[in-house]
Amino acid sequence: MGHPTVAGAIPATRQKNCTACVLAKRRCDRRMPVCRRCIDRKIDCVYAKAVSVSGAQARDATRTLPTYMDMNLDHLQFESSACSPFSFSPSIPLDSEYLDFMTVDSQIHTVETSSGTNNNGYPPLSNPFADMLDGIGDPSLQKSLVSTDHITTIERPSMTRVKRFISDAATRNATPFMHRYLYKDNTPSCILDCFATNVLYTNRNPSNMTMVMRALHRNVSDIVRTQAVHTNATVAERLARTQALFLYQVIRLFDGDVTLRAQGEVDIPLLQTWLCELCKVRDNLGNLEESEQGLVRAEPPQEWERWIFAESLRRTIIMAYSVITLYQMMKNAEGPDDQSAWTYTHRWTLSRHLWEADSPFAFSRVWKEHPHYVINNYSFDDFLKYGKGDDVDEFAEILLSVYVGVDETKEFMSSNAPKT
Repeated sequence: MGHPTVAGAIPATRQKNCTACVLAKRRCDRRMPVCRRCIDRKIDCVYAKAVSVSGAQARDATRTLPTYMDMNLDHLQFESSACSPFSFSPSIPLDSEYLDFMTVDSQIHTVETSSGTNNNGYPPLSNPFADMLDGIGDPSLQKSLVSTDHITTIERPSMTRVKRFISDAATRNATPFMHRYLYKDNTPSCILDCFATNVLYTNRNPSNMTMVMRALHRNVSDIVRTQAVHTNATVAERLARTQALFLYQVIRLFDGDVTLRAQGEVDIPLLQTWLCELCKVRDNLGNLEESEQGLVRAEPPQEWERWIFAESLRRTIIMAYSVITLYQMMKNAEGPDDQSAWTYTHRWTLSRHLWEADSPFAFSRVWKEHPHYVINNYSFDDFLKYGKGDDVDEFAEILLSVYVGVDETKEFMSSNAPKT
């Protein structure tokens, strides 16, 4: 940790900026656990003396909690916030059990500037999700994902569906992007903490609200403090922490509490960093995109557990990026400034039968008996021509509702015949 002598010469009770900013005589944004300047310069970020951080950090935590939680938390123990900056290294260690099927996504940041389009067919920095939700930034967004001032005939999915991810996780151990058997045999601690938080939040009431928010605050602090500097995490650990932080973000950004929302905004860049890391190691189904359905079904299926992991990873990426974009558009009617997440294709598998299979045998059987479709981002044109309503699962229903509207999606799903 750089310059320990100089840092020790500054009284811990007076120094609020990190040591690196103090030494450089530069402004520090005092972001925990790592300030923005230290992240940009990739240097160690240390706040005052480690021996005195616990008490000060506990008092700071009290001030950042929602108003109804303004209580004395001095008895709680918080570890030192001194840590290394986030790692942006592209080299990510993989689990040996997943290594043989996790294909590195070669499409990262491959925008073709000479032709005016990228490898997805979209103009550079085009955001297919934002394009469909153009005009989302008015106050009516709290009730609808899109303003209906200019589209009066299409109803988009309500914000309630996004919030319901929390109750989904609490009651079913699953969400539309997190398979119910994903953590059946090995559950990371961050997922257990997230599950407990989801259960508490789903069952909150005026009497227990303080404790629920305190548990949320502690668990978010723990995952940010411990995982932001964990550069040797396996792919499974990276997926788990990303899903946990994403669910925490759904609570904080859409709960309605101003303080929670501000705390959630601070961690959006961290969630984006973790999503970008997942993009680099996912199997993006590039080899199946142009395959005929008959040929795909003729091939032997992947091992069930591996398919669950890979598909959950793919779905987590596109859903999290969509919700981040949604929130940014809520705040800015002109749309998000950073659209780099949509400069390459996010592929995922549309098949209710595969997603809901509950055993390796059932998975193998439906792989051969039912078609499954590889969808690029929100491109449902081919599926709407040849697919059936019976193929649509919860995840596909949400994205399809954004694409064509809620009523149109319900009409499509009520029909078993291919829609032409």
